[in-house]
Amino acid sequence: MNSLKIDMFSDQVFAFTPKGKVIPLPNGSTVIDFAFAIHSQVGSKMVGAKANGRIVPNTYKLINGDIIEILTSPHAKGPSHDWLKIVKTSQARTKINQWLKREKRDENIIHGKDMLEKEAKRVNIPFNSLFREEWLSIFFKKYTLSDMDDLYASVGFGGLSAQKVVMHLREEYLKEQKKNAPEESRPTHAIRKKNNTTGIEVKGIDNCLVRLSKCCNPVPGDDIVGFITKGRGVSVHRADCPNIQPSALSEEDRNRFIIVDWCGEKSKSYVATLRVEADDATGVMMRITAVIADMGIECVSINARKIKNKTSVMTFGLEISDTDDLKRAITRISQISGVSEVTRTTN
Repeated sequence: MNSLKIDMFSDQVFAFTPKGKVIPLPNGSTVIDFAFAIHSQVGSKMVGAKANGRIVPNTYKLINGDIIEILTSPHAKGPSHDWLKIVKTSQARTKINQWLKREKRDENIIHGKDMLEKEAKRVNIPFNSLFREEWLSIFFKKYTLSDMDDLYASVGFGGLSAQKVVMHLREEYLKEQKKNAPEESRPTHAIRKKNNTTGIEVKGIDNCLVRLSKCCNPVPGDDIVGFITKGRGVSVHRADCPNIQPSALSEEDRNRFIIVDWCGEKSKSYVATLRVEADDATGVMMRITAVIADMGIECVSINARKIKNKTSVMTFGLEISDTDDLKRAITRISQISGVSEVTRTTN
């Protein structure tokens, strides 16, 4: 029984406020996670922390039984982008992003514009030739942006990557250039640079090694980007994959992106992972697997663990054809009694 209790809570840590309130958090959480778990205002005004009476750095990871005191100041500068690399919980990360977006809008606009100008310069296309209203409409609609300042601010605080924006616009630019080229300079037949086993077309490169990245498992319908690896061809990632965001890459690696797209041919199947948070794990799991089977989708892996009282997290590896299959599965599973959240995950 004792070993069972340890297994059930091994992924959690329990720390206390100076007044004795218990704050449960995922194992590996820091004092910043602790501050935002108390209240967003505590986190945004945080200037330091104490663990068991001694000053600790913001990177300090909580240990079971710690008594944590968050030091705050009305003159605190607030969260920084570096905090996003430190925190463990999605709650803290969301609150930090919200603060950065709201409180540093002017700074984000300047920073975002600079990032986009540098990215346009990297692909060697004039900024004004890329950022045309008709090509930007997809981003404005998808991310609920009203003007260029909104776009700059979104890129500046990390909601959109400069690479993703510029790569989309570059593709539109090249299409127009090809359309307007003199007849004699156009090829007499279409040439598709593609890899038949992955269903991926690599723009400008023929017969290269292409592989779908296992860290984010892209499937047809996802926005994707290509990354030129050293000796392993082109690795294809989802555009929102955390491993290819600017903050995760060196200056050299930021120049390794290449435009890729899905072509008509697909692999037999692609694996995507869904994370399901629910109560009554045993009964819910049976209902979920029944729904998956009813949809004709093969489930290749199942894992489950208890995260807190009466709440469990399950992950399901599903073999699907495209994002339409995935959306249908998410919708059906979300409707099951006892399920509180269904999200797609990266590995």
